[in-house]
Amino acid sequence: MKIKVLLFAGLREKAGKGEIELEVEKGTTPKDIPGRIFGLEMNAVPKSLRFVVNEDYVAGDSALKDGDEVALIPPVAGG
Repeated sequence: MKIKVLLFAGLREKAGKGEIELEVEKGTTPKDIPGRIFGLEMNAVPKSLRFVVNEDYVAGDSALKDGDEVALIPPVAGG
């Protein structure tokens, strides 16, 4: 199944782009996505990373469906 992944802040910079199309297996969850994009360095997903699927915040272990849009939202610091 195909999903669209939107990346923000440092994740966008790390990937070099803000949007990625991925082919994933049935049973894939949002918390699986960082490891698929960034490899082993993101296998341990930080607790502060938030997942948005089709514009709704979801738990990292929610099942994804074909055509879903997943946004990975890292914590933002600043002032």
